[in-house]
Amino acid sequence: MTRQEIEPEVSEISWGLDDIFAGPRAQFHVRLAGFLSSCSSDETAGLMAAIVEDGTWDTEIVWSATMLAWTHSDADGAIDFSRKVAEAEDHRREFDRLSLTLGAWASHDPGEARVAAENEEGVRALVEVIKVMLESDIGLAVDTYQSNRDREWEADDDPLTIIAEALAATNDPQRAVAFLERNAGDNPNYPVAAEKIALQWAKRDPEAALVWVRRLDKPSERADLQDAIIESLIKEDPQGSAARMMALPAERSRAKHTITLAVAWAEKDVEGALAWSKANLDGFEKIAALSAVGQRLMKSDPEAAIALIDEIGWHLPLRNPIHGYRTETPGLGGGSGTVYDDHDLKPLIEDALKYLAKTDPRSAIERAEKLNDEHWASFAREAIEPAVSSWFQSDPREAQNWIREQPVETGSEPDPIVRAMLSAWAENDPETAAEYARELPQDFRRKHLVSTAVETIGENDVGAALDWLGSVSADYTNAAVNSNGGLTTSSISNMLSRPLKNHPAGVAAELHRIPAGKQRDQLTVSAVRNWASSDPAKAAQWLGSNASEAPVEAYEKLAEQWATQDVYSASVWIGDLPASEARDGAISTLIEVLAPEHGNESALDPKADYDSAFNWALAAHSAATREDLAKKVLRHWATSDPIAAREAIESSSLSPSEQTAWIQSLDSPE
Repeated sequence: MTRQEIEPEVSEISWGLDDIFAGPRAQFHVRLAGFLSSCSSDETAGLMAAIVEDGTWDTEIVWSATMLAWTHSDADGAIDFSRKVAEAEDHRREFDRLSLTLGAWASHDPGEARVAAENEEGVRALVEVIKVMLESDIGLAVDTYQSNRDREWEADDDPLTIIAEALAATNDPQRAVAFLERNAGDNPNYPVAAEKIALQWAKRDPEAALVWVRRLDKPSERADLQDAIIESLIKEDPQGSAARMMALPAERSRAKHTITLAVAWAEKDVEGALAWSKANLDGFEKIAALSAVGQRLMKSDPEAAIALIDEIGWHLPLRNPIHGYRTETPGLGGGSGTVYDDHDLKPLIEDALKYLAKTDPRSAIERAEKLNDEHWASFAREAIEPAVSSWFQSDPREAQNWIREQPVETGSEPDPIVRAMLSAWAENDPETAAEYARELPQDFRRKHLVSTAVETIGENDVGAALDWLGSVSADYTNAAVNSNGGLTTSSISNMLSRPLKNHPAGVAAELHRIPAGKQRDQLTVSAVRNWASSDPAKAAQWLGSNASEAPVEAYEKLAEQWATQDVYSASVWIGDLPASEARDGAISTLIEVLAPEHGNESALDPKADYDSAFNWALAAHSAATREDLAKKVLRHWATSDPIAAREAIESSSLSPSEQTAWIQSLDSPE
């Protein structure tokens, strides 16, 4: 077998953990070992160099398997090669090449590999050798560790734990306990090693394991290990562990086990788990267990799960007072590995409401009304929205009648369910919603219904939204609402907030329908500001055609948006505006972009254009505005460059007397 023959075969093999020593791979390693035994050290090193160079299969398992073959024929050559490669790579590899090579050697010559590992400065090679020894000679692994116990083992790779677990897995767990007590000392890994022993022992003799645990000195260790054993037993045999678990004191620890037991039992026999929980548990411990079983029951028999919640009580708090722990519940409510904190009723109730939303929406809503938890409002809409939508689509008249049946409490916000129903009504049937709105007094229910309808309709057609609003009230300025929740003239901006953001041009086109005044001014400013962020030129064109009705603030917002994006184009637009208060407002905003003010005048923006800002200030129409803007610019300009500020005044179109006064003001700013 030549190198040319072996290398293609090497690169074709899929290296994995499951069958590394089986099938074609095992045959390959036999062939590789035979090949390496016939090669010189230089030839073997050449092949290994090719292996290292080929990063597609240069992995930990490949390295170990190949070194297993090489150490059979030339251990010194394999170790020397490993050391050189590691030094060349400056130990950047995720795995330690030399340690793996010594581990491979230990599989067929543990004594020599141990000596070599003990001569290394670190402990990683020794740990690897001990791991390999555990597979064939536990006694030798124990002796090797005890002989080197005083070495500085790494916290996350201490053989104490792996040896303890290996010993406990034999038929003599007492030997593992003796090893642990003899070698642990102040080892920080003692708790982990003790848990490994306890869990292995409990698989064979849980009573004996618990007896050992209960004899430990530290109460915290006793409690933790007892919990670990019981949790392990529950997962193995939940029904058989029930009596042992119930013998525990009725405290939070037992409550935790109760839930684990119910979850594990329900995975195998949901009816049995349900019957046991009902017959043996009380209080919140019972509620927590039943909610866990209910999650499993929800998958197989949702009607039975809903009946279970009816029995527990929808009116109970969603949050369970049994808290302070987390339990894994594979397969429940969202797939493997779901974690439930506190085992509250919320996941079960949400699933039940979603199911009822599809099958009986009225029942879902009526049950949701029974919830009284303080956190309900935060997730009510999400949980009940499917039921609301389904109801309005399947039987809108019945859904509308349900809303009408609910008492109207003037001056108070409607509850989350009523709000969700009102929103669905406005979205699904705005015409009948308008009729109902006209029947209502000026209260929060009316406000919510009107707001939702206007916002929803206005998303596609602002004109239709305003028509709808007009059908509810005689005119927009009188459409509203007092301190009890009625519609005010400032409410329309809020209702049209989404159209203003997404379709500002559409809002602007309909503004002529709003009576002149504060309401229309607010809408104009909002529409122009949002429009200018995407198309300032079009916003400017519209503003120019409505100049007589547009407020000054609209010009200021347009100037701000446009100058931030393109100061030159914004300047051209402002320069073409007729002299007016609106133009002065735009100039003022432009100056803020060109030469922004700072809280600390010495910290001036190095990119500021004070020269342009000063010239724009002088272009203001109002004398008072002109002087105010110019002096603001000069005050900041003079802080960083007083000579340039003075020269700007002297070269300006100001009269000689004005220039003198302004220059004097630089030395004595107001």
